Amino acid sequence: MLFDKSDMSLTHYSWRTGPKDSRFEGEPDGSEFVPEEGNEVLYVLNKALETLGASEKTKLHKGESLIKEALPSALRQQRDVHDWVVERLEEDAPLG
Repeated sequence: MLFDKSDMSLTHYSWRTGPKDSRFEGEPDGSEFVPEEGNEVLYVLNKALETLGASEKTKLHKGESLIKEALPSALRQQRDVHDWVVERLEEDAPLG
């Protein structure tokens, strides 16, 4: 993992699951994505940044903001959220 909980910029998350939860291993899949679950957001963002070869904390924070402010409600699976975040960060797309 590139980043951990202490690197996150937003504070609205719940941290009910542990970082070792099996949903956060391997590649993002068809598991339901819960945008309020901090460990899940962190997992998807780390995977997205890994895909992009990015290690800047500013990208992590931009990804957090994208998920909180602009994630389409139709995206409900980890893999779809991952792909969407990668695309948005790759394009350096503005929020909204």
